[in-house]
Amino acid sequence: MTRGAGTARPTLVAVIDRVREAVRTGAGARLALPLNHAAYPRNAAQLKELGAGYTNCAPTPETRLLRSMQEQCAAQRKLLA
Repeated sequence: MTRGAGTARPTLVAVIDRVREAVRTGAGARLALPLNHAAYPRNAAQLKELGAGYTNCAPTPETRLLRSMQEQCAAQRKLLA
């Protein structure tokens, strides 16, 4: 199996491989894995190769919202300084 930029723990990789095999042999099931997750960093091409049928885009909506709010606060602080 290919690895992403980061390295995943061997135990986690083994568990995901077992789940992936179970999903592959299941009737109509598709694998769902997050994109570029810190614990299992894989890009879209790698997830497709693994047989993923669904993926979340990283960062999460909550993280995007938090970053946006932080940027807006920083911009307002500059205006007040």
